[in-house]
Amino acid sequence: MNKHKKIIIFLLVLINLFLVAGLTVKLPVSYPKPPGNEFLPENLSHLQRKDWTKLIDKLGAEKAYAQLKSQMQDKSLKTQHVAAHLFGDVLYEKKGFEGMSVCDGSFAYGCYHVFVARVLAEKGLQMIAKLDKICVKKYGPRMLGCQHGIGHGILEYFGYKYENILDALKYCDQTTGNRSNPFLSCLTGVFMEHNMPVVTTDDIPVIDWRKFDPNDPYYPCPTIPYEFQKECYSQLGLWWNTVLNADYQKIGQLCQGIKDSENQSICFHSLGIFGATMAAYDVSETIKKCSLMPNEKSFLYCRSGAYQSFKSYQPKANEANNVCDGLNKVDREYCIRGKYWEGNLNNNIREKNTKL
Repeated sequence: MNKHKKIIIFLLVLINLFLVAGLTVKLPVSYPKPPGNEFLPENLSHLQRKDWTKLIDKLGAEKAYAQLKSQMQDKSLKTQHVAAHLFGDVLYEKKGFEGMSVCDGSFAYGCYHVFVARVLAEKGLQMIAKLDKICVKKYGPRMLGCQHGIGHGILEYFGYKYENILDALKYCDQTTGNRSNPFLSCLTGVFMEHNMPVVTTDDIPVIDWRKFDPNDPYYPCPTIPYEFQKECYSQLGLWWNTVLNADYQKIGQLCQGIKDSENQSICFHSLGIFGATMAAYDVSETIKKCSLMPNEKSFLYCRSGAYQSFKSYQPKANEANNVCDGLNKVDREYCIRGKYWEGNLNNNIREKNTKL
């Protein structure tokens, strides 16, 4: 697969994620470096803070951000994410708290990360509820990609140790829809940030994917309080896809090894969500990825996740039903309606959640 296609596919992942889903503490503005294996992006000498400052002054924040996204469209995700980080930092300096409405889910929510972390560091954690109001005003109470971005920023603010994750999760309860979607919320932003943190090297932020430990492949999910585990397990698939070189058979086996039936179900559904985007929304390739799941039920869960991924991505929404073609009547109904999709979070059209 060539570099350009990989970039397009990863952007589809981010677009899909965006669609599918009062206490003051003084902390230092510099953030601790998390563990991990550093992946350096392309040369970033052209990404100067002064350039974005001048552009915002000249065009306004919204048009400057649009130009940033246009300029970065052919770069790697690592460079795109770094550029969005730098822009978010400048945006906060130029526009202050209200500038958050300019950010969106592009480039792994990079614009939000430093922006939110700086707001919290300078104004305190009581600002989380105010940031959430900006999200709701812009996107409404059901589009939770903005809150997902807040989750990234909260963890970046606290740091990357295990106890920092627990602190961040508590504060996500101040955001809208926090327990309504196990695949997209403030909570999932915390866990995604833990898996793909950003460190600063020579004043340049860099994605630092968390290392994979074959002896502890589910960390930190098994030890996280149970009320947060669904969101934790829903974010492992994207991380595994990166650190395990998209080996879907191995990734499916890892989902199979999850002991709790609900968390296991979440894991398999999430593989369908990510699998559809990694397959560039090709129906046959998506089903092929799901066919690598270990058994019939996990194959169905994966296809149900893929259906929702197609349905949520407008250019391919009309092909969503094709993902469920060839299944028997009952399984096709589950594939389309599912357990976790809109209006069906408590749906019991078919009890599929026994341990596989």
